[in-house]
Amino acid sequence: MGEHIGLLFFSGTGNTQIVTELIQSTLQSKEVIVDIICIEEIVNQNKVVDMDQYSMIGIGYPVYGFKEPRIMKKLTEILPRTKTKDVFIFETAADFISINNNSSQYVIRKLHKKGYNVFYTRIICMGSNFFMKYDDELIKQLYLSALSKVEELCTDVLSRKKRIKTTNFLLRLTTNILHWFEDECLARIFGKSLRVLETCSHCGKCVRNCPSKNIRIKNKKISFKWNCLLCMRCIYNCPKNAIRSRGLSFLILKDGYNIKKIIESSDIKGKYITKDTKGFMKHFQRYFNDSSI
Repeated sequence: MGEHIGLLFFSGTGNTQIVTELIQSTLQSKEVIVDIICIEEIVNQNKVVDMDQYSMIGIGYPVYGFKEPRIMKKLTEILPRTKTKDVFIFETAADFISINNNSSQYVIRKLHKKGYNVFYTRIICMGSNFFMKYDDELIKQLYLSALSKVEELCTDVLSRKKRIKTTNFLLRLTTNILHWFEDECLARIFGKSLRVLETCSHCGKCVRNCPSKNIRIKNKKISFKWNCLLCMRCIYNCPKNAIRSRGLSFLILKDGYNIKKIIESSDIKGKYITKDTKGFMKHFQRYFNDSSI
């Protein structure tokens, strides 16, 4: 009997969804049956998924504040108990720095308590949609690199290769503090700071697509509550570009973030990082050249 893998994913502005679809297509090319399930459907719409039908489960999400987004905590509470179900975790992040290696530890710990065997974790670098704008050429280059990284990931998980990266105590403590600040303070304050311009058409797209149900519309008035994840989806997907922040606008990329547009553009070649690259971006050479990362 062949493998039947379920891929559960959460994606804010598209990075993790694209990686999930790459994993799906790569596994299918290896004659694996693959189902994709959106985590928001499980958490927000009470979708019931029979985990016993899968020989293995993959869970994907972006790294927020060096750790998991808040919605992942809800998922680990909802998932049913099982007996030694193999799980691999794939995350997307704007950098591969070692401090991000603590980003899956909470999820791993919670899943282990429910009988899931997490044997593999991997971070796939994609573009930054928050605070720091990456050049479109670099974003394209990261995507092209993701093609080979995903191929390695799929080969590894099908052979049940163990790969769990961790950090030392000091880094774990640091990430816990930083994550608490971003998740419990900055994200919630940012969400409450959001306002809509008069150009808002009241289409309701932001309300429907908010993963934390933080946006409401009443009497054609949009209001934002205190449960924002800082995913930026409402801002970058607004058809009228009508959502702004009072006081925290520096966190928003001026030109927005559209990963699919960058990937599909034939004018963007993806040759930003070269052997002559200097400065902050130079360390990405290691990511591109080292298959173990």
